[in-house]
Amino acid sequence: MPTSQHLDGIHHELMDIARECTKMYHREFSEDEVRKLQDRVQVIDEKYKQGVINEKDEDYPEENPYEQPGQAEVAEELEKVHNSLRYLLTRVKQ
Repeated sequence: MPTSQHLDGIHHELMDIARECTKMYHREFSEDEVRKLQDRVQVIDEKYKQGVINEKDEDYPEENPYEQPGQAEVAEELEKVHNSLRYLLTRVKQ
């Protein structure tokens, strides 16, 4: 779990999306349901691309923004969620 307050909100959002993905593994679902989760992830992706996730944390001003506590964990969580969503799209009932 991220130790930086700056990353906590992002971590919690990713964990919520991951839980939704896990629930969907065990039932039928629509492409629209997956797209809604992808939209939520896209917001996080945009923050990542804009550098919001990588900004210097006020609690750790001397640190490289890419070495913030929790940065690697959030990047890993983001990758896992993307992989889960890709997998779910392959299982969509047409």
